[in-house]
Amino acid sequence: MRFFKTLKTHMRKLYHCLFALALVCSCFFSSGCNKRDSSSSASSQDSVAAKPKAAVENQIRQQSRNCSYNIVYPDTFTRQMRYVMVDCVKAFIGRMQEGDRVSIFEMGYYGFTNICKNVRKNELNESIIARFDVGLLGDRPPKLYDSLADLVLERNGSDEVIIVVSDEAKSLSDISSDDFLAMIKSAGVPIYTIGIRAPQAAASEPGLKEISSATGGQHYFKSSTKELPEVFVQVLNDSKKR
Repeated sequence: MRFFKTLKTHMRKLYHCLFALALVCSCFFSSGCNKRDSSSSASSQDSVAAKPKAAVENQIRQQSRNCSYNIVYPDTFTRQMRYVMVDCVKAFIGRMQEGDRVSIFEMGYYGFTNICKNVRKNELNESIIARFDVGLLGDRPPKLYDSLADLVLERNGSDEVIIVVSDEAKSLSDISSDDFLAMIKSAGVPIYTIGIRAPQAAASEPGLKEISSATGGQHYFKSSTKELPEVFVQVLNDSKKR
């Protein structure tokens, strides 16, 4: 009888020991799973956080890229319209980065005339501004294709950007529209075009929208010249996203 009582006591102790061991094992495995889950969660969070960080770094890299801008407008612009162009250039240069440069050209029947070349952010002065009002106004439609073709061949670096402002009045040209589009497309220089009134060119001639589309640029249209300075700033911002 005493033997069975002793055996029962030992069995009870063994049961308690096994129960305690089960609790310890349960806590150990639970802790390990939590660590793995925590590590997996942290890794997932790091991955999610890395995506916006990469996007921000890419945006900063795009915005920090320096460009050489070439602004082109027809010499048939009136004095008043040239004063508007001065406001546009001031707004544009004011938003440029320190390493950006801008050159300005008038395009006419006999080609283009240089107003200024490779001007940096703090180099715009009254002497340059005065050049917008120098010389006779053009009395013949500009040769848009010829002028742009010459400019693209001259300014064909990887950092070059061309901005064309035009009323899209009928232009003359010695180069065919097909040859012109093929040439500017192969040059790889993006052309951003700004129209300031409804197109009047013949349907068979490529207008500003077709020119920008062929070169990877963008087209903008504003019927009011008061909004042109804002458009120039938008062109600057859009060109940095390429």
